[in-house]
Amino acid sequence: QEEQEIREIAACQLAELFSQKEALGVALMDHKLAFFDGNIHASLAVNALEAADKVLLTDFLATCERVICHDAKALYHALDGYGVHFRNCAFDTMLAAYVINAGDGAYDAPRLALAYLGEVLTEQTCMAQTAYRLYPALAQKVEESEQSHVLYDIEMPLCAVLTDMEREGFR
Repeated sequence: QEEQEIREIAACQLAELFSQKEALGVALMDHKLAFFDGNIHASLAVNALEAADKVLLTDFLATCERVICHDAKALYHALDGYGVHFRNCAFDTMLAAYVINAGDGAYDAPRLALAYLGEVLTEQTCMAQTAYRLYPALAQKVEESEQSHVLYDIEMPLCAVLTDMEREGFR
């Protein structure tokens, strides 16, 4: 897959660029939240967001119907660190791979890209694009294995709960 230039955007541009999208790959890399919708590839610096921009980003993410990521729990924790609360990732490629084959033991993005896309990831590969591109293959495998209920009704909601439990600490 050819690397595409990533467009730097402001929080106020999110809805204009991505509000009507069926699916949106999202990943956090180097203090930037990357977005990929199959066409537009953009990033938003999250380490210096003003309070109003954090609200815009939080509201935008809350309204996205199909956010796709790799390792939702890590994304939730990282965004919490920037003051952005987000818990509605619709599809996690790492959790989907786990549900498909729980005995595999390794669900990292380079391994999944090689197994499901036939591609070797480089350091320049954007995880938002990788998650977006892995989504159709993994969603189909989840469906074929009759594990949709496990992924969507158990694992994805549990991921958000575990994130909050880890943030608050166990007592």
